[in-house]
Amino acid sequence: MMNRLRLKAPRGVDILEHKQMSRSARRLAAIILGVVLAASGFRALIRARTYQVFGVLVDRVNTREPVVALTFDDGPNTTTIDGILQVLAESNVRATFFVIGNELETHPEAGRRLVAAGHELGNHSYSHRRMVFTSPAAAQVEIERTDALIRTVGQSGAVVFRPPYGVKFVGLPWYLRQNGRTSVTWDIEPESFSEVA
Repeated sequence: MMNRLRLKAPRGVDILEHKQMSRSARRLAAIILGVVLAASGFRALIRARTYQVFGVLVDRVNTREPVVALTFDDGPNTTTIDGILQVLAESNVRATFFVIGNELETHPEAGRRLVAAGHELGNHSYSHRRMVFTSPAAAQVEIERTDALIRTVGQSGAVVFRPPYGVKFVGLPWYLRQNGRTSVTWDIEPESFSEVA
């Protein structure tokens, strides 16, 4: 005699309705999982240090020379510049300072001191807001306004650009590519040292 397995549905729910609810719950779970995975992938894409959708991105330069490209972000301000300039001068080291336009506008003398000491000023946008969904026109304003301020404090030659927080998606890289600009990111930072050590 064969035993039959019987599905028992909750009271008031027939077997067919129970199966449909179960299928719906699986579909909903699959959709939620898909959204979470897509969001996670999107976050990784916009924060990627070695890849962007359009244009050129530099995170390191391969060389046989024992050199480090030292960069600082988010200034300039008058409260920290003296100590930084002193340490760099004592070690005979030059660095690139990725400046925020509105900070440079507020502290132009700090920018002038950096340039006079032989350091390079790079563009880190005017407002330092995340530029993920920025249109090319908005990117143009952020970048060109800061470039003009960098020029007024004495920087000459090409001005390199670093996206705020290292995030970028379509509009910003598109603007940079259309204007022959390169995104400069990094491969080691103080917060990531434990990852490499």
